[in-house]
Amino acid sequence: MKKIIVIYLIVLTLLSIFLYKNVISLTSDLFHNFLNNIIPSLLPLVFLLNLLIEFNVFEKILVKNNFLKEFSLILICILLGAPANMIILQKLEEKSLITKEKKYQLVSSFATFSFSYLCYLFIYGNKKNNYFIMLIILTVELFNYLINIKIENTNIVPQKLNVSKSSFQKSMIISLKTLMFIFFTTLLMNMVFIFNLNVYKKLPYLIMPYEFSYAGTYVKNLSFNYKSLVLLIITSMSSISIFLQLIYVDKNYNLLNHLKKRTLIAIVSIGLFFIFFL
Repeated sequence: MKKIIVIYLIVLTLLSIFLYKNVISLTSDLFHNFLNNIIPSLLPLVFLLNLLIEFNVFEKILVKNNFLKEFSLILICILLGAPANMIILQKLEEKSLITKEKKYQLVSSFATFSFSYLCYLFIYGNKKNNYFIMLIILTVELFNYLINIKIENTNIVPQKLNVSKSSFQKSMIISLKTLMFIFFTTLLMNMVFIFNLNVYKKLPYLIMPYEFSYAGTYVKNLSFNYKSLVLLIITSMSSISIFLQLIYVDKNYNLLNHLKKRTLIAIVSIGLFFIFFL
């Protein structure tokens, strides 16, 4: 995997020399989208969660009772979306607050985009029935998780609160690294289109299964039949770029299990779409 990434980076570097104008244009557009949409919605939440982990607050929350624990974990995954939820869950696993199996179950069940980005796609400037379409996706994800849920009784002795300046600084650094990771991996995934940037405007709905965050903003502003259905299918299935980001965070993440769960979620979501809207 690492060798493939290195080769990919070398090829991109060589291409960038000859296509530097396209590279600058793509980087500028992605950064503008990131600055206006991702950072304001994701950075405060990621920072807050990292802060709660560093302060040992999560230890007190997750050991109180199973309902509160499951509710907290589900909420984190829905709000953050992938891959940010994987990064936070990884930290909880390192502190023995959840098991590896629980982490994988949560991520595969909620491996779609952040709640704020879903709101942007389905609600902001769209028809009222799109509220319900977004609700379908989240409900199916939640139901899929709950029917396979395995309650874990972790014997954790809560640590004392660790409110300090160093914890604050560490949380900010980790949060910024998380956002930088998402930005640069998204940029690398989109670099394959530097030969012709017009493809985003002409065929964005074909790019979305590969990398969604940038192409999705183009599809949102298009007008064609069944646009909501296309968005629902791709957000239910997730994208190749998200899966690769998850693999990069945890090389043991299971591709087959991921595809099975996301396919099931997509099929049920599509079925509900046709029941309620056709």
